[in-house]
This record gives sequence, structure tokens and C-alpha cells, in this order.
Amino acid sequence: MLFRSRGLGVYFFPTNGEPVLHLSTADGLPSDDIYALAFLDGVLYIGAGDNGHAGYLSSYDPRNKKITVLASSRRSEHVSPLDDQRPFFTLGFVTDSTRHRLIMALSSRTEPSRTNSPAITESRSIWSYSPATGEFKRLAPLRTPTYYNVASRNMMWFGLADTNTVAVKGLNMMALFDLRDDRLISVYDSWEARTNTAIKFWLRPVPGHPGSRDLADGPFFLRNGWFYSARPFERMAMADGRREEFLPLRTDYPFNPRESLQLLNDGKHVLAADQISLWLLELKPDPAHASVGGGDDNSTVTGK
Repeated sequence: MLFRSRGLGVYFFPTNGEPVLHLSTADGLPSDDIYALAFLDGVLYIGAGDNGHAGYLSSYDPRNKKITVLASSRRSEHVSPLDDQRPFFTLGFVTDSTRHRLIMALSSRTEPSRTNSPAITESRSIWSYSPATGEFKRLAPLRTPTYYNVASRNMMWFGLADTNTVAVKGLNMMALFDLRDDRLISVYDSWEARTNTAIKFWLRPVPGHPGSRDLADGPFFLRNGWFYSARPFERMAMADGRREEFLPLRTDYPFNPRESLQLLNDGKHVLAADQISLWLLELKPDPAHASVGGGDDNSTVTGK
């Protein structure tokens, strides 16, 4: 079990009763501000930074207890394409175990502007890293600026939507990326027109604000041609943009599963969680009418 946080480094909580392990700058980490973690082939990968002043990618090998800095915006030596560049921010990691590589979405700082489109810098992209060769590869450029002066980080997300697809959500953009052939399969970008048949389906009306439209928030997952989102708690048909809202769970507060919305391996259950509760949701058996909810006659919810 892992725990990461800004200013606290990384904590390992072994499940075999061994002592908790804490990694920090005292052990060789370039920063204690940790934003992303992922294990790949027994090695821990760490995305860290210094609040818009620096960006770092590191690895930790538990076998030899060695920390290696893979990329640093402050490193003058050009060991990686991200060295000696503008500070970058790690939105998230995904482990592509089939291809033995780490997939990441990176951003960089931009000041808000109503008139200027945020430029796509080198770091604002989906990247891959192959440990066997040490190669970084830029897979797809994206406009994913991080506005450090506004509360926008909770509106950004990156992760697996299914086994071979990752979803990335920025403040004003959303995209799906296919890991099998490394291509963007659906994109919405408010700053730039994209030739994509699904582009109009990403935007949704804002309840209570006629004419206003925004993007759904993650986590996300894909199932049988439907795109499921955490907020709003709904699904969207990828074929025609049709939406179905889920019944609210039986809680005494608004439930937004921003901590987890994960389709389990059986394809019939979803693990949904916010900062207060954890739910096991059962999808309806008919894919054409699948839904989740709390208390209707056609769905089952088990709280844990």
C-alpha cells in the first residue's frame, strides 16, 4: 500500500507486517511534493514537483533501494527530453504492463487568459517511458495547462478507461487515447477545432445555467460503447452522445465518486468511492440498458 502527498514524500505500508518505509529528499528524492505514483515490473515511479518551479520524474527500486532521477526540469544535462525545460506537472501515471512501459500525462504552468490560447509546450503531452531502453517518447500533444493561481487541479484527471484506453481531462479539454496503436481516438479542445466526429458529445449542459456547458470530471471508464463519468454521475453513449443519469446513492450528502470509479474485472461491478464512503455497485445485466443506482428495482448496491 502506498501513500503520497505534497510535502510529505512517499510512504510504503507493507501488508506483511514489516515497518512502514518513508522516502523523502533525505533519501534522494528531488522533491517531497508528490503528485503521481505507479508500480511497473517491481519498480516504483514517482512524479514530483515544486509548485510550478520544477518538475521531476524518478524511480525507486525496492530491490537495491536505489532512487534514480529520470527527468528534471532543473537539470542542465540533457539526459531526457524534459530536462532543462519549463517546469512540468505530472497529471498521472498509467502502467502499460502488456508493452512494459509507463504512460504519463504531463502539464506545465500557464497564467489564465481570456484572449490567448495556451500554447502546447513540449511537456504538455501524453508521454511513454520504456525502462528497458530508458527512452521517453512523446505520444500526443495536448493543451493541458495547469493554472496554479486557481483551484483547477481537482478538475484534471488521467487514468485507464479500459485495458487499452486512457482518458485525460484538463480544465478545458478531454481526450481518449488508444494504447494499442498510440493514437488519439476522441478529442475535445475548447481552444482549437479538432476534426473529430465525437467532439460535440463531450460538452454537457450545466443544470440551472441555461446556455452554459462544461466537461464531465473523472474518474472515467468505458464499457460496451458507453463512457461513464464520476461527476456528473452518468454515462454517455459514444455512438450518438445520448446520456443517462444514474440514480443517487442512499447517502445523506451529495455523492461524487472522485476517488474511485473503477470497473472490476468481472465487468459487472463498479468500485465507487469519495472521501467518505466506498460502494460496490452492480451493473444491470442488459448492456443496452445498463445502469447503476441505489434502490431501484433493476440494480443492486452493496455498501462496504
